[in-house]
Amino acid sequence: PIAESLTPGSNHFPLLDFYIKNQEYDYYWLIEDDVFLNGEWKNFLKYFDKISVDFITSYVRHYLEEPNWPWWNSLIHPNKNIPLSERLHSFNPLYRLSNRALCYLHEQLSNGWIGHHEVLIASLLEQHGYSIMDMGGNGTYVVPENNDKFYSEETWSHLPLSIQEFRPNMIYHPIKEKTDTIHKRYCVISAVGKDS
Repeated sequence: PIAESLTPGSNHFPLLDFYIKNQEYDYYWLIEDDVFLNGEWKNFLKYFDKISVDFITSYVRHYLEEPNWPWWNSLIHPNKNIPLSERLHSFNPLYRLSNRALCYLHEQLSNGWIGHHEVLIASLLEQHGYSIMDMGGNGTYVVPENNDKFYSEETWSHLPLSIQEFRPNMIYHPIKEKTDTIHKRYCVISAVGKDS
């Protein structure tokens, strides 16, 4: 880890711990508790069932596309180096890793790599030929049919969102209130007399 706590940057360790104890799955999804899907999770997950990509995530960017991102230099190893120009950044409140990708990441972390998970996972996998896909949005790693399909700049951010209307089948992050806020139900209690 890069810090004493899971944040910042070590959010991948609970998934790695689960993988080490449960290695029988083909794929592993991680969904943070402030991610909201305005639709059915089973439909969202099923959409990716037949896609055999090692790492499905969001907002995948090369160093040259976003050189001012603050965590690029957190990726270090005592004896190896990935040049900045070859590093990738991904935004990981929701992602899927294959069994073989998790096995590889576990080996690499055990062999000395450390870094913020949003540079570590994508950069290590890219360097060693694992497949990477951006699930929506826009960018180099988004397949054309998924452009802005599951998220957009209006629905997906590291900053609090100002949402006017929830669009169907879109993922939102961060949502800090309970997800039933879309259809709020209120209980109103009113006093109707001095003895009520």
